[in-house]
Amino acid sequence: MDALAIYQNNLPDTIEDLTKFALVGREKLEAVRAEIRAIDKLKLATGVKEQKLREAQDIAEIVLDAEIKIGEIYDKLPDEKNNNPSGSNQHSRGQVEGGLDSTTKKQKARKDAGISQKQAEEYKKLAKNKNATEQAKTEARKKGTIVTRKAALDNAKKQERKKQRADLEEKGKALEINYDLRLGDFVEVFADVPDDSIDCIITDPPYPYQFIDCWTQLSKFASRVLKPHGFCIAYSGQMYLPEVMQRLGEHLDYYWCMSLYMPGGTQIVNGVNMMCRWKPILIYQNGKQCNRAAVIEDFFSNDRPAKDGHDWQQGENGIAYLIEKFTQPGDTIIDPFCGAGTTLKVATALSRHCMSAEIEESTYNIAKGKLSG
Repeated sequence: MDALAIYQNNLPDTIEDLTKFALVGREKLEAVRAEIRAIDKLKLATGVKEQKLREAQDIAEIVLDAEIKIGEIYDKLPDEKNNNPSGSNQHSRGQVEGGLDSTTKKQKARKDAGISQKQAEEYKKLAKNKNATEQAKTEARKKGTIVTRKAALDNAKKQERKKQRADLEEKGKALEINYDLRLGDFVEVFADVPDDSIDCIITDPPYPYQFIDCWTQLSKFASRVLKPHGFCIAYSGQMYLPEVMQRLGEHLDYYWCMSLYMPGGTQIVNGVNMMCRWKPILIYQNGKQCNRAAVIEDFFSNDRPAKDGHDWQQGENGIAYLIEKFTQPGDTIIDPFCGAGTTLKVATALSRHCMSAEIEESTYNIAKGKLSG
């Protein structure tokens, strides 16, 4: 590994030198990756590839360590301005002719090293979540892959979300909220809802096949509580869409399928190798199709949801679009699968009455914590 071979917890001490070190590491890593690809193409002995893979793993981990150290140093630099007189002998890149240098020490160190603000912030996040980086290294080794900065940052994000949810859950346990949020199976906890009394159902049931029966339950429940020609609107995944639609159609009538575009979505669906960038929104009606007076565009986009309350959390603007297009102020909406409470929050803000149910107690308390503000 040449220059990298001398690394024994003895990384450079400045951001500029560390950046150069990391750059050399990335170049060497790419060279070793190319060798691995050549080994695969030539179908050389497995042991040769394993040796090169270990070398690539070592380099990738060293580069991450360098980036962590950059983050540590960068985070400790002061934010105050240099304020050097322009006529002095000190020349910084932030100096303005005839005035004062307005560059902070953080900015100057970053620019001198040639790294972007985004990179600097990522390095800082790595430094503050070292255990997430170590976990990413361990997971890569177990999978026989090469650790990446993205994997370490993803782990850090997961840990942050886990803590956020734990804090929200603890907060929610002790709260009484001004929302009709019920704990338990929606069929049971909404048994008191009168027949033909609900204007609209807007919900996001779970997508894995182990929950496929919930679509039949939703169809039956909707046919009971919805007013004649009331809408049942459900987010869905694509994997089991034919069966989902068949089950919804057991007690309801198909109306339309809308498309929710997810900007920036990069989820790869295992088994089909498809990058999912949109989500079906299934529109069913209680009774034979009765057209709405207003025209609705069936393709809309969604802000990326925070996912601070649930892995399946949906964006507020997408829910708002559906509420505004399919209901009127004063209408009553039910969400049988509350999750993080997005529908409850948005519907209430838009002057609709809303009831929701959540079967998992931890998620129920997280939703309470979020809804409390």
